[in-house]
Amino acid sequence: MSELGPRFEKAGPDDIWPAIFAELGLAEDGREAQVLRLVMEFKTDKALARRLGLSSKSAGRYVSRLMHRVGARSRAELVACIVPIGQFHQ
Repeated sequence: MSELGPRFEKAGPDDIWPAIFAELGLAEDGREAQVLRLVMEFKTDKALARRLGLSSKSAGRYVSRLMHRVGARSRAELVACIVPIGQFHQ
């Protein structure tokens, strides 16, 4: 079973992302969407930066914007806010 719950495992990651991005007002191919996917994989700013070809500071700013968008005060809270959106769109 997926760490994110049975509904995420059932839907599969590619099936659920369009609904999450739409709910948050993100372009599916945008940088914030790329960052969100990696944050949901519990990647650090350094890992995000390496994967996306950004500086760690830029990666951190993208994460901060996403946190602000959902009203989260931490990465863990960001993840906790995103999981129910995915479950709702099943």
